[in-house]
Amino acid sequence: MAQNLIISIYLRIILCGASAIGLGYGVYGPLLFDRSGAAFQIVPMGAIGGLFAATMERMPLRWFLFMAALALCAIILLADSRSPVLMFRDYIYLYGVATAIKAGLSVNRYLARFRFGKFLAWGPIFCVIQGLMFLMLAGALRQMPRAETFFFTAGVGFFLGLGIGFGEEISAWLMDRRATRS
Repeated sequence: MAQNLIISIYLRIILCGASAIGLGYGVYGPLLFDRSGAAFQIVPMGAIGGLFAATMERMPLRWFLFMAALALCAIILLADSRSPVLMFRDYIYLYGVATAIKAGLSVNRYLARFRFGKFLAWGPIFCVIQGLMFLMLAGALRQMPRAETFFFTAGVGFFLGLGIGFGEEISAWLMDRRATRS
């Protein structure tokens, strides 16, 4: 049982990360790997999204909170967040991703009768939550949000959601196949 759990977690992290990066590269090209660009968030968030999906669904809450705290530390280090304002930005962003993943997993349960295609609902979920996070941060920082930045950020959320949802769906399918063969 513990071995299946570990395999499931690693499989989700790898497939969610790889599918998010693959889709992001198809859309944004080499800009995806530019650390100063907004599209770069797809790279770490794909793997972190897979980690969140695995721990939310298969582990106790305390493990999810532990993984979320580790992910927040990794994002703060990766984004080089030195001020409290930037750390607050990272916290809000990670909270939004966790909320979107929880909503995506709920949609997966609701659409369980469909064998494939549930990942298509993840894109709009991430798009809306990413847009709301952008507006929340702009309001908290007392800045006037620009429309083009808002739509670009929401678009990044859409493709991030599609990628994580696709990786989640493929990993669940592979684990089901593995369980039926055993």
